[in-house]
Amino acid sequence: MERDDRMMQGEVGERNLGTDVTAEFTLPDYRPEIKRLLRVTAVLLPLDRYIGGNAAELSGTVEFQALYAANDGSLWCVTQREDYRLSCPLDLGADFNTANGLVCDVQTDAENITGRVSAPRKLTARCRVHARVRTLADRSVAGDAPTDEDFANTAERLAGTVLSARVYYGESAPLSLSDEIPLDGKDPSVRVISASGEVFPSDVQAGSGVVTCRGEVCLSLLCVSEPAETPSLDGAEDCVPANAPAPYAMLRRLPFAAEIPVDGAEVNCSACAWGVCSEINVTVEEGRILCDVTCALFARAERNEEIPYTRDLYSTARETEPVFRRLPTARSLACRNGNFSLTTALPAAEAGIRPDATVVSVLDAETRADAAERARGSYLLSGTARFRVLLRAPDGEYSVSEFDVPFRYETPAADGDADMEPTACDSVIRAVMSRARLDGERVAVEAELSVALALRSVGEVSALSEVRLGAPVPAQGAACVICYPSPDDTLWSVARRYHAPLSALLAKNRLATSAAAADSAESLSGVPFLVI
Repeated sequence: MERDDRMMQGEVGERNLGTDVTAEFTLPDYRPEIKRLLRVTAVLLPLDRYIGGNAAELSGTVEFQALYAANDGSLWCVTQREDYRLSCPLDLGADFNTANGLVCDVQTDAENITGRVSAPRKLTARCRVHARVRTLADRSVAGDAPTDEDFANTAERLAGTVLSARVYYGESAPLSLSDEIPLDGKDPSVRVISASGEVFPSDVQAGSGVVTCRGEVCLSLLCVSEPAETPSLDGAEDCVPANAPAPYAMLRRLPFAAEIPVDGAEVNCSACAWGVCSEINVTVEEGRILCDVTCALFARAERNEEIPYTRDLYSTARETEPVFRRLPTARSLACRNGNFSLTTALPAAEAGIRPDATVVSVLDAETRADAAERARGSYLLSGTARFRVLLRAPDGEYSVSEFDVPFRYETPAADGDADMEPTACDSVIRAVMSRARLDGERVAVEAELSVALALRSVGEVSALSEVRLGAPVPAQGAACVICYPSPDDTLWSVARRYHAPLSALLAKNRLATSAAAADSAESLSGVPFLVI
């Protein structure tokens, strides 16, 4: 028996892992005490991965940010980082080959983010890190076949091909960007309360061993203009000055261009990219704000390969018993970047916003893709964006309201794929440059959504695994055999039943059917009988 070395990239497995992460904050003495905790966010920083033995070891960091209101009505933000580890067991079957490496695709999300104040200067933040780990490796497509020469000379093979995706991943070195924001000379001292950023790729192209990415880092600063200090009255520390300056949002775009190393990527690959801001340092100097940003970029490149395999096999001289296996396949339908604008308005009461409140800023927007479907030659991606908005009441008190806004993103399907239904979605969606405002009794929301789209059509084919040989087939002799095919018969099924060479059956009956279509329902269309 022998096995040829035809390979396709296949899924070793997909696992969902999770771990709880907790951070304990203690405010320094120079920070005011906590009166009300407004919002806790959890940003997942780039993962470190180590694949060895029978497991993929993952280590990462969560950056918690806690926004709170102090007794004097001022807003403050504190951050703290906590590490976590995950281990993903790998179960490599006998038909997998890791000589060309193992691809490990990890998508992480922070869920169930909570915060609790335990003392005026202490708070606890928690979240659950959820990781979906998908591992890919080469797997053998071919089955075992007898090696003796007699079998090779009498074997009839039904060949097939299937399109299957080959996926490559890469990560850039840390990318550093800077920005200088001039301040109005009439503006008093400015304090930056918090800073956040999102990576917005706009042009992504695959090359030889790299994916080039151009775009912007969209930076959001929550600022406040602080007047000169004035003496406080007894008991005033528990009062919120109604005339205290209101915070405001400052949005900036920092352009970038980078090459992301992706081993295996080629010019004919499709590609998408996304990223995360791992460091944001903001310094206020006289007359300007200096911003230093470090981000990591990630890329996915993929192409469809035409994989040949054996659908069936028999011998014209021996009885044969074929053994089949189900071979999973995944065809790439879309791998590209796109963006669209999300604009809507909903009743303020529905969003939990009092009509007399003032919208200060959109603190963050969390996106979730719910479904991908095919319609009218396009792919539709639908989901929900959850906006969290900072509000200020007329008495100066702050609160946070959150509400969901549905979205739909449509992108054309490639030629030849328009009839394929997406059954797996690995897309990354980010909301950037979000804004909200009250318009009468309604709240208007605007945001740009960046999409790193990756859609697959997952299926399976029946492939020959091995062939067991039986007794020799008796010679037909000089007798003429006539076969009257049943409605379920095909040219291949008749040839197999009588152990006849397919080429001889075509010649004797003057049929034009090719071997590739010999098992099609139309192969015997209009044929009342066959001379065997």
